[in-house]
Amino acid sequence: MKKVSLILSLFMILVACKKEDPRLTYDIEVIKTESLALCDEGLCPEIAIDKVTMGGGAFADTINTAVEKHLIDLLIMDPDEAKKVHTLDEALQNFVQNYRVYRSDFPDAIPEYEVSSTSSISFDNGKLLCIAFDDYTYYGGAHGYGSTFYLNFDKDLQQVLTPEMLFKDLEGFKRLAEKRFRSQYQIQPEEDLSETGYFFTEDTFTLPQNIGFRNDQLILLYNPYEIASYADGQLILNFDLAEVKDYLKSNP
Repeated sequence: MKKVSLILSLFMILVACKKEDPRLTYDIEVIKTESLALCDEGLCPEIAIDKVTMGGGAFADTINTAVEKHLIDLLIMDPDEAKKVHTLDEALQNFVQNYRVYRSDFPDAIPEYEVSSTSSISFDNGKLLCIAFDDYTYYGGAHGYGSTFYLNFDKDLQQVLTPEMLFKDLEGFKRLAEKRFRSQYQIQPEEDLSETGYFFTEDTFTLPQNIGFRNDQLILLYNPYEIASYADGQLILNFDLAEVKDYLKSNP
């Protein structure tokens, strides 16, 4: 009987080990104009992408899919084209084709189209993983557009986290963030936000589209045009994690 119990115990250990997800591995894939086969012949725009690539099972696939979706969105110039573009290779090809049409119509146009993106793991504490993207695009016009984008992942649930999913007390954190915003940009509590030049719908403070983590801080980052003019650049609020831990669902 003891022998049977021992065999069953060993079997359960083996099954548990097999169910464990492999350890995540991390690499950077470099995509440049000169490395693209479709640019061997014909004109090509400036492309420089350093793409985070993860290995290690289904969770790695989830991360890679989210990373590629962001880069696809970055490369699509016309929202109507999004329905026909499903992979990063298709997005690169579509971007190059649009550029060639542009140069055919405007052969003397200067400067060139450009897309650049540098991504890296900005935070990983074993529970929460954050990937930061520093992006720049130029599709013609007076100037290009630089922006930052964050992707957050719950490593236990193995899923992408929307900004709202980060908080257990979202309304409480909004109040804290508005207080910090008003203090940092010298807006009195009684002043309307719209009267100070910021674009908040119905004059109600809202969190930015991008919330990330870096160096034991939570970062609220408003990209140009999100709530202010292009000339104002990025508006950034930093919070020490110790300061906001009671608002977060999982304590980083």
